[in-house]
Amino acid sequence: MPFCWLFSDLESVWVYTAFLFPVQSVHTMLEKENMLKLARVKMPFGKYSGRVLIDLPEEYLLWFERQGFPNGELGKLMALCLTLKIEGLDEIVRPLKNM
Repeated sequence: MPFCWLFSDLESVWVYTAFLFPVQSVHTMLEKENMLKLARVKMPFGKYSGRVLIDLPEEYLLWFERQGFPNGELGKLMALCLTLKIEGLDEIVRPLKNM
């Protein structure tokens, strides 16, 4: 499967993501860089410390949504990760872990 084909499916979540994050550009959130970060950045603290963001359980991300995501890039990536999981699109990020 070509690399850029993976991201064409993400267009379907733009409207949903725009609803959740109206201030931030949806296009920026769905950039390839952010997809790669979801597949490579590890959770720096907490119960799942050391686990790659895309592998965090949805329940854990939902807890953070209720409590408040961390500030900065980590929080934005966690929120994006949750959105992809809710929409069932997290499987398109997993192959990027091996790139």
